[in-house]
Amino acid sequence: MEALDQLGDAARGASLADRIAGKAVAVLACQAGLSALHAVCLSVAAREVLESEGILVTWDELVPAIRNRNGTGLCPLEQLLLPIADVGEAAAALRQRLRAALPT
Repeated sequence: MEALDQLGDAARGASLADRIAGKAVAVLACQAGLSALHAVCLSVAAREVLESEGILVTWDELVPAIRNRNGTGLCPLEQLLLPIADVGEAAAALRQRLRAALPT
């Protein structure tokens, strides 16, 4: 999020490759105006967001959802964003969550 904020409009049309991409990465890609994303592991929710926004998306493995580090449930960001359909609302919720997690 910080890198995309720093790049601003310079990120428009760029491509992104990531090892694991859930809905949070997809929302940030949409907000940044990226044109393509490749993930080794991609969630179904991320694919749906990217395709609905016209971003070319490829992956090696498609999974129902991104799991947390312990494998005991959903990734907290995936869980936060799954019920939010609007990309703008999802981006606002993501930014709020990430800012709250930053040390003061």
